[in-house]
Amino acid sequence: MYKKWYYILISIYQTILTWNLCRRGEILLNTNLALSIDSVTLVQHLKDRNAQLYNDFIKVYKKVEPILNTRISQVFQNYTLHNVEHSLRIMGYMEKLLPDITQLSDLELSLLIYSALLHDIGMAASRQEINQIKDGTLKYNEIEYSAILKKFEGNELRATEDLIRRVHAFRSSEYVKQNLKDDLIIPNMPSTTFEDIVALICQSHTEDTTWITSNLNVYGMKGPYVYNAQFCAVILRLADILDFDSQRTPPKLFDVIAPEGISNEEWTQHFSIENSDKIKCTQDNYKKIELHGRCNNHYIHRKILSYIGWINEEIENASSLTQDFPAQYKLLFHPKVYDFIKSDGYTIADMKFNVNYNQITKMLMGEELYGEKKHGLRELIQNALDACKVKKEILDQKASFEDEEYIPTIKIILDKEANEVIIKDDGIGMDIGILKKYFLKLGASFYKSDDYLLKGYSYKPIGNYGIGFLACFMLSDTVTVKTNHLFSSHLYTVELNKTDEFVCIDDSRSTQHQGTEVILKYDQFIQCWEDLDDLKNFLKNHFLTDNINLQYINKFEKEKIQISNPLYSTPSKQSIDLSNYLNGITGQINLDRDINHLLNEGFEKISFYGDPFIYTKNELQEVDNLDTVINISDYLFDDKLSIINVPIIEYGDDLEKFIDFTESTTEGLEEYINRFGPYTLTILLTPELEGKLVEGAREPKDQILPGLKVSDLEDFDHDSSASTLVSHDTISIFRLHDYNTLLQFIPGISNRYYKEDTQFFIRDIFVKKVDLTLPNRLYNLFITPSKINIISDQVVANVTRNDLNQDILEDIMKAIYQAICFYLFEHLNDDLAKETIMGFIKKYHGTENIFLKEKYNTILR
Repeated sequence: MYKKWYYILISIYQTILTWNLCRRGEILLNTNLALSIDSVTLVQHLKDRNAQLYNDFIKVYKKVEPILNTRISQVFQNYTLHNVEHSLRIMGYMEKLLPDITQLSDLELSLLIYSALLHDIGMAASRQEINQIKDGTLKYNEIEYSAILKKFEGNELRATEDLIRRVHAFRSSEYVKQNLKDDLIIPNMPSTTFEDIVALICQSHTEDTTWITSNLNVYGMKGPYVYNAQFCAVILRLADILDFDSQRTPPKLFDVIAPEGISNEEWTQHFSIENSDKIKCTQDNYKKIELHGRCNNHYIHRKILSYIGWINEEIENASSLTQDFPAQYKLLFHPKVYDFIKSDGYTIADMKFNVNYNQITKMLMGEELYGEKKHGLRELIQNALDACKVKKEILDQKASFEDEEYIPTIKIILDKEANEVIIKDDGIGMDIGILKKYFLKLGASFYKSDDYLLKGYSYKPIGNYGIGFLACFMLSDTVTVKTNHLFSSHLYTVELNKTDEFVCIDDSRSTQHQGTEVILKYDQFIQCWEDLDDLKNFLKNHFLTDNINLQYINKFEKEKIQISNPLYSTPSKQSIDLSNYLNGITGQINLDRDINHLLNEGFEKISFYGDPFIYTKNELQEVDNLDTVINISDYLFDDKLSIINVPIIEYGDDLEKFIDFTESTTEGLEEYINRFGPYTLTILLTPELEGKLVEGAREPKDQILPGLKVSDLEDFDHDSSASTLVSHDTISIFRLHDYNTLLQFIPGISNRYYKEDTQFFIRDIFVKKVDLTLPNRLYNLFITPSKINIISDQVVANVTRNDLNQDILEDIMKAIYQAICFYLFEHLNDDLAKETIMGFIKKYHGTENIFLKEKYNTILR
């Protein structure tokens, strides 16, 4: 009996203890306690306030719990505790971080709970997804799995982990949008969902604060509920980063530990966090974060300090981001973590500079940023171009009439025997001030500084970010830079190593010409290329050479090549010089046929799929054989000509074989048409006929148009027993007033009829290939491969130099097409044709453009 009461009392005590801990949110902060959804304070608040939202959440929780508990651990065998308990602990941290939970709306509680639950679900990948990632059919952010696999020396597990971790927040966002829309519904408003907000908050936890402010609202409404999505994102980030102890290694910290061979077992053995309640509220209502623990491994301790530095950054960002929020969302934090982690057996040193260097190494020296190692050479030559062009401007300003013009020279010298590759230029060079203030200060661009801008140079350099030189470490782990400034007699030699933040600078008197040499290891450099031809082709395709002397020199092969890649090719009869029409854009567009054939007199020369017919008085008449001229106004409305295409099936027996094989009349007809390419009637439709046509597979007895059956096509050799496939289409034709001059065009974005290969350069450096596939393109206008050089200082490539702002790119492409159209207007022979093309320009390409010269913008007004 006493034993029975003993167990009853113990049970009551445990219930009371659990309730108290739950109310304080502390149960979630102790990994040694069993966690359940019923013990989460945030969830309890939601349950008390809104039963419908709570019930919906429980439904989602049950759906995703097995995914979080099993599938993530199958993929991320090296990471720890990304299961549902991680999500529940985050909810506990959230509750402790909130200024006042009672001031939040029911929807905001839901957003916090869902984001805590789902933010890492993108780490769960099915076996099918993993296989698709490995074979390259599933890609994210243009990341190549093969490149990551090479980085991890063929370790597929680590490579897969790394790729999925990089994009897991985006994958989480996609999972929410694709799988949970029907579950995340505003009560009593079945058509109003909030999966979009949850998805963005989940994605935000690996983005920066700029992304948060750009993509999430401070004030929004769904149904009767207000919400602050930015606030929810900030709380998620802080709560996520605080789930950190000896039992759980966060991915960001694991990244810097794993390369040194620190296993999960060693991590647990050498480090412990001893306080479960990390968030304290002070008397002045500020919150502070405390970490108490011990560590007996100095390497792990240094990495923990770097992680604490990241927490401090998040605290600073959170305080800054919320300082202008309404009072209920304002976060008041002590600015830094209170670090009470004690070292056992060593004295920890300040490693701040080392940590920053490693982070920058990871971000800026690898293929993750530039895509391919070979692009490191592009960055070095780009730097050389900038130095040469600045020097040219200086020398041109000082030159006398009799002085020889300076032609910049850049040499790529391969010396296999010396194990060196030298990128050598005769540009302006660097002095000690530039070396110290800019070259060795990562992210500081000399060309963006007052030291450059206030000199009043007109040249606008290609480099903008102050990080391009780091790309050389993709080509060689060790780099030597020799540089002599134009106005200095000092030759500085800088020795750099990819794995060491310290550099060595040697100063000597210069006996050579001014400029800079970057010296790489030949054996490492050569591995970045398939072969030497690959290197030569890279040089020939990535740099315009109109204004420079670019040389390839191979000492071992005794080979010297002058690289030639001019912007302008030999002009053809139909060449368009874009500089005549555009501001800040040069280049040559070549057309491959006489422009006077672009316009058509009547329907006879319009490009139809089949032979054109009209259907009048229950009779098909071929347009080419008509005795009278067709009244265009009967068929053309709103620049659209409605037609149907009717294939003539001559071999009914063959068709039946295809139908039997596909077990479908429609599919059988499609196979027959694809195989034989039968003669086709294209029937022009009046608006009256368009409303009466019947599309699709038609049997012999079926009508196509009123009074026209399939069997009536026997006069055109159609097998009387065969079906046919009727398809409806429209052809876009511009017509000015009631003139018979017609201009056929393609209204949408399509490269069905032709594909262009236009190379875009920004200030002589290749950026990307584009297809000028704009809406409302002239049908018979064909453009041969062309080069475009953007010299406007308003256009800057992205940091990886492989793209530019998409809005600016769209404006540039529109301006180029406007230039082509104005060229047509100026060079067409027929006045009516010129008037028609101008009408087309104003109707379909009539928007003023910043890149279009004022003369032509004036015409468009």
